[in-house]
Amino acid sequence: MWPLFELKEWPLFILGLQCYRSYDILKQIMKQMEGDMGNMIWRKKSNRDGWIHIFHIIVCALIYVLLYILISIVVSHFFPEDGGKTAPSWVTPTVIWAPAILTIFLCRKWLAAALSALKERLIDMAFDRLNIDSDKPFRIPRTKWMQKQVWDMLIDDANSYTELASGGTYIAHFVSYYDRVIEDLQMLCQLEKIKDDNFYPQSELMRLKEEFQPRLCDRIIQEKERLRQDIKGRYKDDPVNRERLVRTFESNLRDLSDRYIPRTAVLADDAVQELKKAAGMYTELAGYVEAEKQGIAAVDHMEGHDFEYWCAALLEKCGYTNVEVTKGSGDQGVDVVGTKDEIRYAVQCKCYSSKLGNKPVQEVFAGKQMYGCQIGVVMTNNTFTQGAVELAETTGVLLWDREKLESMLAGQKV
Repeated sequence: MWPLFELKEWPLFILGLQCYRSYDILKQIMKQMEGDMGNMIWRKKSNRDGWIHIFHIIVCALIYVLLYILISIVVSHFFPEDGGKTAPSWVTPTVIWAPAILTIFLCRKWLAAALSALKERLIDMAFDRLNIDSDKPFRIPRTKWMQKQVWDMLIDDANSYTELASGGTYIAHFVSYYDRVIEDLQMLCQLEKIKDDNFYPQSELMRLKEEFQPRLCDRIIQEKERLRQDIKGRYKDDPVNRERLVRTFESNLRDLSDRYIPRTAVLADDAVQELKKAAGMYTELAGYVEAEKQGIAAVDHMEGHDFEYWCAALLEKCGYTNVEVTKGSGDQGVDVVGTKDEIRYAVQCKCYSSKLGNKPVQEVFAGKQMYGCQIGVVMTNNTFTQGAVELAETTGVLLWDREKLESMLAGQKV
């Protein structure tokens, strides 16, 4: 009636010994699976932990079956089917629940870990449906318990990224972390049913938005000083790495240019120019101009700022003094200024793959007044349209095209 198998001829102590040995063998297998062999089998920790929990559940089921068999045999020994002795009413629940209680006691650590992992997995699945880490609109949880879980998770996430943004990270990382904190606060603002006397997401969100530009300026200055120390120290005798640092810094700032207000844009341009001077890139461009074997073709693939410095170096080579490259933002169409024979020139530099039209002529004609210059010049590696030539003759702006630059490189008087 009770046993799954007819094992009456087995002595009870032998059966108990076999069950204990089986349980001990399973424990040894689990220790081995959780050790180095488990790491070799399951390379990814998340997958390995999941399979270990599944294996724990299987072992618990086997232990329950063994205990059920053992208790069934004991009950059959005292209440045999052919003995005519009626089993009490408590026997049936005991046979069912006693193995379960013993299994839970023996495997309590495994079961607790598996239930904890299952709870975390269910919460993660619920979070995925809320579109927290996606571009889709945030979905407010329906239950108060889930709202509280999301609230706590967003608070922890915001605090973690606030610490990361406050650390010594690169500018791009700082902006990324700062944006993540703002996103968390925006989602917290939508959880209006959650009240926390110690935290007000609306006011915190407004404060962070107001402080973004000052903090960004501080981070640009910190990054500039750090790079300056590397240029003067570690890479003092390494021009290649000096230029690489400056180019990377300039590229990172250019990627964030759409986030700048005018004051931040001016600060970013000044920081790049200071680092270029510290790295000796200005003088290197002058030497680059001197290399006649490069010729005018060398500038065709330059970026805008590089071409401006190239033009400035070329002007110095041709005898111009007080040559300066203006700030990239708010320059009013003037990229370089210089003086020759007591006449001050305002120059706009255009590295284009096509002909230049009227716009550069108009800009430099208007911008020269701001810099106190008498003559406006447009320098380009290409040529000008007929309309630009006619406008330049009317306004007195000088047009220096590709042919003119080649003559300047050859040392002809300008």
